[in-house]
Amino acid sequence: MPRINAAAILFHGWATRSENGIFGGSSYLWVIGDAAWLAQNIWDHYAYTKDKTYLKERAFQILKELCKLYEELRDRNR
Repeated sequence: MPRINAAAILFHGWATRSENGIFGGSSYLWVIGDAAWLAQNIWDHYAYTKDKTYLKERAFQILKELCKLYEELRDRNR
């Protein structure tokens, strides 16, 4: 199975490349911690605008799915 497919399956699409070289290349290490960092922007947008429609229709579902992933990983490692 190609590495990109393995990361997509194991992390439900929430993995990103962890390293970028000075010449633009990246390694094959996949990291899920970056997902929380990226999702912070989604929350910051809501916190700044207080747009409940945005929260209900877009942000909540994304944040919920990310939380499910972290709960699943927590349970896997018990």
